[in-house]
Amino acid sequence: MKALVLSLTMLVALAACTHDSRQDTIHAALVTVDMARDEFALVDDAAQQRIVTVSTSVEEARVRLADYRTQRDKGPAADLTVAYRAIAVAAAANDARTLSDMSVSVTALLVALKPYIAQLGAK
Repeated sequence: MKALVLSLTMLVALAACTHDSRQDTIHAALVTVDMARDEFALVDDAAQQRIVTVSTSVEEARVRLADYRTQRDKGPAADLTVAYRAIAVAAAANDARTLSDMSVSVTALLVALKPYIAQLGAK
């Protein structure tokens, strides 16, 4: 989690720089989102393992996993998709709005993932 906070700080600092550092800002955003994705994948795997472990039957595990995955796909997975798309748009365009939108998307992703990634640190 500390690495994500550091990455977010770097992202904000780079976003405040001149137009010449646009690619550095986009790169920092990509690295930040990749790190968040990797940490979330660990939490996601652990959550699914827990569901299987506590379920009393195969059918119960299937139902509970399907419900979990539906919620995950609407929340964190969707936020990851939005952040990656915002990075791609900012990389393709050359204006302040897309860079700002990218920063907002990455920040929103980190805020949304914070409770999930905190679970990883608690274990």
